[in-house]
Amino acid sequence: MRNKKTKRKEGAENQRRGKNFEYRIVYKAQGKGLNAERVERSGAGKRKGDIIIEDRRHENKYRSSDAGLKTLYKWFNKAIKQGCKGLIIKVKEKKEGEEDKERPCLVVLEINDYLDLLGGQNEKANEFDS
Repeated sequence: MRNKKTKRKEGAENQRRGKNFEYRIVYKAQGKGLNAERVERSGAGKRKGDIIIEDRRHENKYRSSDAGLKTLYKWFNKAIKQGCKGLIIKVKEKKEGEEDKERPCLVVLEINDYLDLLGGQNEKANEFDS
């Protein structure tokens, strides 16, 4: 069994990796000319979300393995090999004794494609500024 000191070290290391990942996404967005910032004390402060890109809050998750996401990555990679730009998924949720409830559709894109979409949206908005 791990002692408290080891757990604390692991927690600090995970926090450092997560923060590093958040900054990498922010810098990638800024490199594409988008307004992006990391939320200070994300999760612990009043402002929620880890990063903000073009006034949209995003929660970031960095994992060192694909445990729990293998099927999603498999579907996504298959879609890309077939020439698709992304994956749209939906799961129908049914709770016992309740009527059917549906979860929202999710879109899975490569980060550069998502940032390009946000950038294109800004270009269209700027067309009306002149």
